Amino acid sequence: MSKKAATITDKSLPPTPRPSQERAFEPSSAPEVYIHEGLIPKPVSTTLPEVRVTQGIERTFEAPEPRPTGGRVDLKAPSSDPPWTPFNTSVPLPKSNVKPTDWRGRSIYQVWISPVTAQMDTAEGQAYHGYWQQNIYALNPRFGSNGDLQALSSALHARDMYLMLDVVTNHYGSAGNSSNVTYQGLVPFNDAKYFHSFCPITRDDYLSNQTAVEQCWLGDNIVSLPDVDTNSLFVMDTYNNWIKSLVTVFGVDGLRIDTVKHVQKSFWPGFQSAAGVFTLGEVFDGDAAYTCPYQQQLQGLLNYPLYYPMIRAFQDSDGNMSSLSSAISTIQRVCRDPTMLGTFSENHDNARFLSHTNDLHLNMNVITFTILSGGIPIIYQGQEQGFSGGNDPANREALWTSSFPTKTALYNLIASVNQIRNHEVFSFPDYLTSPMSVIYTDAHDIALRKGHIVSLFTNIGANGTAYNVTLTRHGFDTNQTVVEILSCKNSTVDGQGGLRVAVKQGLPQVSNGHVPHCLC
Repeated sequence: MSKKAATITDKSLPPTPRPSQERAFEPSSAPEVYIHEGLIPKPVSTTLPEVRVTQGIERTFEAPEPRPTGGRVDLKAPSSDPPWTPFNTSVPLPKSNVKPTDWRGRSIYQVWISPVTAQMDTAEGQAYHGYWQQNIYALNPRFGSNGDLQALSSALHARDMYLMLDVVTNHYGSAGNSSNVTYQGLVPFNDAKYFHSFCPITRDDYLSNQTAVEQCWLGDNIVSLPDVDTNSLFVMDTYNNWIKSLVTVFGVDGLRIDTVKHVQKSFWPGFQSAAGVFTLGEVFDGDAAYTCPYQQQLQGLLNYPLYYPMIRAFQDSDGNMSSLSSAISTIQRVCRDPTMLGTFSENHDNARFLSHTNDLHLNMNVITFTILSGGIPIIYQGQEQGFSGGNDPANREALWTSSFPTKTALYNLIASVNQIRNHEVFSFPDYLTSPMSVIYTDAHDIALRKGHIVSLFTNIGANGTAYNVTLTRHGFDTNQTVVEILSCKNSTVDGQGGLRVAVKQGLPQVSNGHVPHCLC
C-alpha cells in the first residue's frame, strides 16, 4: 500500500510507529513485483513458455492460449445500477491444488504481483502501483490483457509455481481532494452511499481511535482515497462475489490484502472464505499486540512486528540483538501462528535496507535472516540486485535497469539459502511447523535454530575482525560433522557438545548436519 511512513535516517529507525498518514500520490514509475521464497526459477523444459519476471505483471512470451476454450473473459461491468455482474466464471482457469499452509514452504516458488484492477491516472502521475483503483471488474491495460494474466497463471502452474495477487478493498482512487470525487465513475460502487463520509485520519487516531482508522479516509489533496463502507451488506456481498470470480477466472493461488487495519475485522472472515485461497494481510504496525489479533480473521499477516527490530539490529554495528530476540519471543507468544507470517526486510512501502548502509555483508545477514527466521520468506524485486532506494517512490525502481544479472553476490546468496531451506522442507516436513528458537545472543550476534538448520547472524560488518562463537543449544550430536553451507566447510561438534562457528568479514553462517554434498 502507498503510505507516508515516519522518516528513516541512515542510522536510526522509528520505534515501531503507526503511520500518521497513508500517502496516496506516487509519481510515474514502474509497478512492483514481489517474488516469494525462491527468486531463482527451477530448471524447466524448454517447451514451456518463458516467464520473465520484471515489474508489475510478468509478461509471458510465446505463451499458448489460455486453457479455457470459451474465449477471453469480458471483465467490463454493465452500465446499469448495482448489483453489478462480476467476472464471467463460465470458463474458469484451472488453478493448482494449493492449501493455505503450502505457502509456508515446500520445494516450490511463488510470485506476488501488484494489484491488477483498472486504475486512474492524474496529471501528477500514473497509478503504476495499483492502489488507485476505479473499476474492480476491469484489468489495468498497462499490465496486459485478460488473456495475458491467464497465460501467466498457466505458465506458473506448469512450473509448479503459485500466483499471488495484491488486492484492495478499503478504498478507491479519485483525482483531487475529497470534495471533487466523481462517484459515478467508481465501479461498481457508483454512489456516495457506498462510501464513508469524509474525515481525515490523524496521528492520534492511530493511537486511540480504531473507528476513525477504519472509517476515515487516506490520501491527500492531490489524490483522495474514498473509503468504502465495508459494513454495507451490499458492499460485502459484492466484494465476496468479485474475489471469488477473480480467483476462479485467473487461477489465483493466494492474495496479499492491502490496508487490512483500515477495514473492520468482521469483514475479513467472509472475504477470506469467498476467496478460498491463502490470504496474507498487511497490518502496517510494529506492535505485536495490535497486529497479531488480525490473525484471528486472516490466515497470514506481514510480519511488521519483526521488521522494525530486525532492521535496527542489522543496519550497523550498534544494532541491538537483544531487542531483536525479545521481539521474536513476543511474536511467538502473541501471534496465533508465527509460521504463517510473511517475513520481509524490504517492500514497496519501506526504504530498502541498503538505503541505511552501504555494507553488502550487513545486507547479506538481513537477507539470510529473512529466509531462515521462520514464517513465509518474502524477497522484494530488486533486492537481489542490491537496489538502495529510500522511502517511496525511491524504493520502487524499475527492475529492468539492472539488466537482470544472475551472478551477483546477493543473487547467489538468495539462491543458496533458499535451496537449503527447500531441501529441509522436502526432507523433513515438520520443518514448516517446528518452532524457531533463539539459541544465542551477544552484543553483535544472534543465533537461531529451526529444524536441522542453525544460523548465526552478525552486525559487525564487512570490516569487522574475525572471531569465533561457540554454540551449545544447536541440537547436533557430539562429534557430529556439520556443513556450513555458504562456504561448504565442515566443522565437528566437540566432545562437550560445543559447535565452534568462525565468523569472518561479518558474513552470516548457516550450518546443517543433513546437507547432501550436491548442495555445496
